[in-house]
Amino acid sequence: MSEFETRKIGIADVLILLVLSVIWGSAFGAIKIAVQGTGPFTVAGLRSVLALLAVGIYLAFRRDVIPPLHQLLSFRLVFVGITGTMAPFLLISWAELHVASSLAGLLMASGPLITVLGGHFITGDEKLSWMRFGGVVLGMGGVALLFFDGIRQVGSSLIWAQLALMGAAMCYASSNLSVRPLSHLPPAIIAGASFAISSAISLPLALIIEQPQFTKISPDVWAALFWLGFISTGLAFSLRYKLIYSAGAGFTSNVGYLIPMVAVLIGWLVLDEPVELIQLVALVIIVISMIIAQRSAVMIRKTR
Repeated sequence: MSEFETRKIGIADVLILLVLSVIWGSAFGAIKIAVQGTGPFTVAGLRSVLALLAVGIYLAFRRDVIPPLHQLLSFRLVFVGITGTMAPFLLISWAELHVASSLAGLLMASGPLITVLGGHFITGDEKLSWMRFGGVVLGMGGVALLFFDGIRQVGSSLIWAQLALMGAAMCYASSNLSVRPLSHLPPAIIAGASFAISSAISLPLALIIEQPQFTKISPDVWAALFWLGFISTGLAFSLRYKLIYSAGAGFTSNVGYLIPMVAVLIGWLVLDEPVELIQLVALVIIVISMIIAQRSAVMIRKTR
């Protein structure tokens, strides 16, 4: 049995999962505010730069030893930086120019389902029983309900925004599955390297394509950007990698089921976004699928 198959889920893992769900759930509302006042490349670039600054302060305070540059520029770490940071930042920011933040958060629920399937068929670390497979199918039904209801609400011309959100979810899932072989590196180092890679790509593109005028960015947009950079990215991504190491990608992916609840709540309370009955139905379906999948995963661990 591998290390990933025998690990136990502790109270600290559950608490980190809940904190991540709140932090990342609030990010969709912050992205909505930030992208309307800047642009998707600018949001992705500034979010990455501010997150890199936050992680740099943390590493300086801890006085951790930074690995050699050739280790930080390994193919796997560059892949994680692009798929787990730069690409989803850009895709989500662009999509929220066209869809509500609550719908964005709901559609991102496809990420955990993809991670569970990838953990079984690709890495073999998260075994898939028939019960867990049923939970995945049920959850995908909820995601499909959201997806097609989104088409009905916003019009088929904006289907690309919804596909972009699902693409971002797939990026996060592939990153979750790829980061575990990097467990010899501290989580903060991986996060910092990912943000540096994302900054090096997205910020120059923002300066060329969008040409942002930073002095004219409003205070509320800056506040949203700082929340995204320091809290939703710098702090949360470090916690994310720590949770993957301690509890596994399958358990970590459950944050995707909790994020939609927070995203819908914040969209409703802060941004005055309407909550449709069909969205609540889909949310219930997804939560039930999470319970089924997680209970099945626990049963698999107990039989080993």
